[in-house]
Amino acid sequence: MLPRRRFTLLIIPEEGGCTYEYKIPRLYLWVLAVIAVGVLGFLAVGLRAWHEAGYLAGRVERLERDKAILVEEVASIDALEEILRGVKVRNDQLRMLTAEAFGLRGPEAEDEPGPGERESFISLTHRLRYGTLSSVPTLKPVRSSAWSPSDGGLLLEAPGGSLVRASAAGRVDHTRFDPAARWFELSLDHGHGLWTTYAGIGATTVEDGDFVHKGQPLGLTARSRGSTPGLRFTIIENGLESTASYRRFWL
Repeated sequence: MLPRRRFTLLIIPEEGGCTYEYKIPRLYLWVLAVIAVGVLGFLAVGLRAWHEAGYLAGRVERLERDKAILVEEVASIDALEEILRGVKVRNDQLRMLTAEAFGLRGPEAEDEPGPGERESFISLTHRLRYGTLSSVPTLKPVRSSAWSPSDGGLLLEAPGGSLVRASAAGRVDHTRFDPAARWFELSLDHGHGLWTTYAGIGATTVEDGDFVHKGQPLGLTARSRGSTPGLRFTIIENGLESTASYRRFWL
């Protein structure tokens, strides 16, 4: 059997006394060295983790500040979007006054009628330019408490006997009595492709061919017979129903 290799550890005091001698196997020293290396490795990993934790904490703090800034910017953007929506609404109103919002022919195409046309369409721009604003239906035809879409136009809810006025100046094209509903339907021609119809009139004060001014009485609303009382009002512009577009300009 081979002798084990050992290290000798001597402890010699400085001033007299006994000297101690220890025989330590080399295997124990290797085990202690490995343990020491492992401890040092763990310490190195811990120091690195502590350093990275500090770095990540600083980065999280910076991200929180950036997040707060972004939240403020998003709130500012939302406020700007609200302002832009208001500007767009006002811009649409201005475009309506210049007939751009309708997608219709411009003034340069309105002077001469096209082939097969009985008359050229005159837009709102042309009516404003030549002082015919009175022929634009900007007046609410009846005092109503509410309104709702109805048959391509609007139902202006009003009690029976309410006064119906011309929304714009024009000529009475026709009056027609509906025996099923027991009311009159009246149509006004405002010239060059612009019409208004008034259904739900119980008694009329005008006749076919009469010229009426804006705000002139046309009759009284019919009494309710099972249906919602009020006036069925429609604006026809160049063959297209445009009631909702003009409703924003009612005075």
